[in-house]
Amino acid sequence: TLRDANEDVRREAAEALGLIGDTRAVEPLIAALKDANEDVRREAAEALGPIGDDRAIEPLIAALKDANKNVRWQMTEALEKIGQPAVEPLIVALQDSDGEARAEAATVLGKIGDTRAIAPLITALKDADWNVRKMAAEALWKLGQPAIEPLIVGLKDADKDVHGLAAWPLGQIGDTRAVEPLIAALEDADDWIRAMAAGALGLIGDARAIQPLIAMLKEADGEVRQMAATALGKIGKPAVEPLIANLSDVDAGVRRGAAEALGRIGDARAVEPLIAALVDADKWMRTVAAWALGQIGDARAVGPLIVALQDAEREVRAEAARALGQIGDFRAVRPLIMALEDAEWKVRREAATVLGEIGDARALPGLERMAREDRVVADAAKWAAENIRQRLRGF
Repeated sequence: TLRDANEDVRREAAEALGLIGDTRAVEPLIAALKDANEDVRREAAEALGPIGDDRAIEPLIAALKDANKNVRWQMTEALEKIGQPAVEPLIVALQDSDGEARAEAATVLGKIGDTRAIAPLITALKDADWNVRKMAAEALWKLGQPAIEPLIVGLKDADKDVHGLAAWPLGQIGDTRAVEPLIAALEDADDWIRAMAAGALGLIGDARAIQPLIAMLKEADGEVRQMAATALGKIGKPAVEPLIANLSDVDAGVRRGAAEALGRIGDARAVEPLIAALVDADKWMRTVAAWALGQIGDARAVGPLIVALQDAEREVRAEAARALGQIGDFRAVRPLIMALEDAEWKVRREAATVLGEIGDARALPGLERMAREDRVVADAAKWAAENIRQRLRGF
């Protein structure tokens, strides 16, 4: 019936043979991997996996080139179920001329988890195809602890792709043996490699990385600075005191990065220093400080954020309004109603949205007037007013 003219019959036959699990079905199912119908091919692969016959390995690997991604995925599942007997053929497939087949082979090797794949997968980090390099990095992550030392060696590879891509699985695996080599990689001349190393250090979360990451907040490259700030946020509480100390750094980029990281961590120790930063000479520092205070959500920030609604810069005023909404203190209602008259539409829109979220009836007259008269932010005002009405009705 795998040769029936009706594709539904062929598909059901493949499914039934998989449920039976008899090795006599292997050759017919292998033939069905080339069926014109993608559902038949997928069912044939699904059937071959549990049977686990070595004869299916090469045909399944050949089918990794299938045009249909769902079929390819089923081939990888079948090969994973066959397991270790498929490892050496899959390693050979990492050299296939077809990039899709190489990427899928890397994926399966990661799922099987055999250490024989580590060295070939590290070599695959140099592949001409970005998707293959990415899948190889993910596979190395899944291989876990046995891949640590080879990946650390990869951090010193002359090929920048190997160098950078080795950092990501090291971060995902989270072994502290990688900390010092990754800190050394923060000195690399390539921005991308430094960013990847910073990200990995954030995932590991070791306190040894705090000062080197803080130093990176002075980087000229915005992506590197952002990655360093994010990494410090992930390291969390051990980074709080060093970050607070850097809120007064002479470099505005360091101050902003420190404030962002503190907002991500959310530790109340940062509240007073961040309140002080609301009057920093740098407008973007004031903006980030307001954002961070909103993330922390401490009521001590309400008064200073209300004052920040009068800041000379619209970005600061808008972020202050947003932060007050996140804190949700009713003391902010009247100042936010006044902010509905702000000259900048972004501030008015933020104030309207926040008032809708707080849900205080005192805001309704101002919001209703704005909905009628302020075409630029009328939609936000209408939403906010309706949200308040619904709350008053008990919805």
